[in-house]
Amino acid sequence: MNMFIVDLKKYIASSKFFIGIIIMVLLCLLANAPLVSARDPLSVMDEIVRMRKDVWLDQGTQFCFENIWFNFDNSLWYVIVLPIIAAFPIVYTFSDEWFGDNYIMTLSRCGYGKYTFSKCASAFATGFLTAACGIAVFGIITAGVFPSLSDFGDGEELLYNPAYGSFWHSMLAKAVNHALVCGIYACAAVLVCLILKDKFFTLSIFMVINYFSKKLEIKYMLTKDMSVEKNRALRALFPSCQTSLHSVIPDNMHISFYWYALFTAVFCTFIGVLSYFIIRRRYKYAA
Repeated sequence: MNMFIVDLKKYIASSKFFIGIIIMVLLCLLANAPLVSARDPLSVMDEIVRMRKDVWLDQGTQFCFENIWFNFDNSLWYVIVLPIIAAFPIVYTFSDEWFGDNYIMTLSRCGYGKYTFSKCASAFATGFLTAACGIAVFGIITAGVFPSLSDFGDGEELLYNPAYGSFWHSMLAKAVNHALVCGIYACAAVLVCLILKDKFFTLSIFMVINYFSKKLEIKYMLTKDMSVEKNRALRALFPSCQTSLHSVIPDNMHISFYWYALFTAVFCTFIGVLSYFIIRRRYKYAA
């Protein structure tokens, strides 16, 4: 556990971790703002720069900060860029250590198991924190700029997933879903870096996968009737849809969101096992 804490501090104390959070906030700011007209599509950042408070109040609760915050992921490029944000703080730090042969002394002291657990677990935690902090900062920014729901008068309500009981529980589930996805990307980046032995390809491979996954998802939706529950559930098989599982799991699969958290743990364990064998093989070869 001490080694895990040391590695986690190494990741989150680096400038790359804070750069990742900043990029995450910028990605959220590029989300599509509620449209004033079809000819005037704006991002949240555009709305903040223009500061059209009179327009926001006239348009209704769609411009309240709760609604803006909840829709931080509605831009087309969000799921494509997200893997880079998650993996960026991990790849450069880990690859410099691993391919610089600095791992040999560490492995000889702690063993394969502790080393692998420390690297994968700290990577997951860093990816999780990168997304969680970015979404939280975006929420603080929107809360300080846009009017709140109470500014639109009594009786106004926000739409939320009834499976979670309230808007704030629904928002929490969505944020945790995105943070878990980023944790998986960061953990998988360790394994991919071990296999590909290249920083650039490690960072870009998830983006390429999500890009083509998004293309296939759009084609799939055009050929299927999305009013059918089964078709909506099958969208979860596309990697680009993993950030929407907080709604797909309770609505279309009718199971608890906690099962997704359990699946995340199992999947990351699988990544750790594969990493363990690669690390052991590389160490024996180097020795």
